[in-house]
Amino acid sequence: MSGAHAGTAATALMMTGLVIVGLVMRPQGRVLRVASWVSVGLVAAYGINAALIYLAAT
Repeated sequence: MSGAHAGTAATALMMTGLVIVGLVMRPQGRVLRVASWVSVGLVAAYGINAALIYLAAT
């Protein structure tokens, strides 16, 4: 297993954990009255994953 695969697997686990936390705990706080902290975490994890894949391909 290459480093890119391990990184994307770890990111997928983190994103799954964030979704479960978001479903179970139902966060009340909003970021800029638009999205919850869980949503911001998911977008950040997606961006990190995209950067990992891009850097592994170059």
